[in-house]
Amino acid sequence: MKKKAFALFFAFTISLSSSVHAQSTPSVLTLVKDNLQYHSIQGFSEGFSTVSQYTDKNKNREVFGLIDTVGNEVIPLKYHEMSNVSEGYIRVGMDIDNNLNTCTQGSERGVDKWGFLNTKGETVLPITYDRAEDFKQGLALVGTKYEYVQKPIAGLPSTTQVGYKTGFINKDGKVVVPLIYDEAFSFSDGLAVVMKDMKFGFVDRSGKVVVPLIYDFANKFSEGLAVVYQNGKAGYVNTQGKVVIPLRYDSAQSFHEGLAIIRQGEKNGVINKQGKVILQPTYSSIYDFSEGLAFVFQSNKEMTVKKFGFINATGKVVIPLNYYNASPFSDGLSIVRTTKGIDGDSVIDKSGKIVLQYPNNTLEDFKDGFSIIGNYSDKRHNLSDTFGMIDKKGNEVLPIKYSSILQNDGYIIAKEQNGTSTIWKIK
Repeated sequence: MKKKAFALFFAFTISLSSSVHAQSTPSVLTLVKDNLQYHSIQGFSEGFSTVSQYTDKNKNREVFGLIDTVGNEVIPLKYHEMSNVSEGYIRVGMDIDNNLNTCTQGSERGVDKWGFLNTKGETVLPITYDRAEDFKQGLALVGTKYEYVQKPIAGLPSTTQVGYKTGFINKDGKVVVPLIYDEAFSFSDGLAVVMKDMKFGFVDRSGKVVVPLIYDFANKFSEGLAVVYQNGKAGYVNTQGKVVIPLRYDSAQSFHEGLAIIRQGEKNGVINKQGKVILQPTYSSIYDFSEGLAFVFQSNKEMTVKKFGFINATGKVVIPLNYYNASPFSDGLSIVRTTKGIDGDSVIDKSGKIVLQYPNNTLEDFKDGFSIIGNYSDKRHNLSDTFGMIDKKGNEVLPIKYSSILQNDGYIIAKEQNGTSTIWKIK
């Protein structure tokens, strides 16, 4: 289960306990390269990973470059920000005015101009944009900066603020959606959410407004439908801009596996893409369907007691609400908490059977047959976070000794406590 999915907890031992005793397993990993000397490695995407290193002992400045899957440095570490590869392009940022306090986008400290490289390190779009996001569906959001005066609020003086006019470019750098919007989000199902004058709508890849900017808020399209809000109510539009599920819910989520979570008052239910109610608002919370099941929980009014279980696509409870936490099913398994407090995690299958138990450890969702297993730090005893990896039978793939582990694109990157990293390929 993702670290943020649970309340903060600590483990005081690195011993591994399991209902299936962890044993050495025939190697499923091939060592690619060890002793990599980088501060951070982001994980592989399209055969490459962004890496970084500090340039000064005070750690004020990081520089970024790119390595391939055998650990070779293919782009030198000279950029002040760099994203992973997306559709063959790499977004990079530079501190052109050499001022760490100047920041034009998000939390990227000091970066004031953005551009794009290819995986050979060649500049394919110049580093001239005030704002840029990764390419998605062949287009990238870019923006130009402007300043405006914020009117006095609650007796505070007026201030000068920075905003952006955003639009989209193609891979040749041609502007296909004009930079006229106050905000925009990446394309999904061929359409992008845009906002102007606090109203939301959608444009297509040519910049044509398909869904007029009349809504108070809108989410990205998913499975051909998008959530929109107006006058405090939520519903759904299709890719032609037609309202196909009326705006009558207090809140609504995007569709997954043909189903969406809706909320009325304090309770959540489920509808299908025709707007039919599959499950009346019943639960305190319902999470998106994954592998045919969704986890739900009920709580008391004070939210001090929560119990988690799972429903199927008809809304029927198939795994009773007996758990203190749960994660979506992945690889046919879910990570659950069977006891209240700081105890560890268990693994259940889709019948609800507990197949693995780790009373002193935490687990991340299974992915491609593996789960990252960890002990989180107890500063009172000077213990650091440590992580390892197990397979679906509980066999140890990597020992619990690393400061971090990443798994992407068929590779595993593990960082040692001394700061060096190792790359393995999954067989």
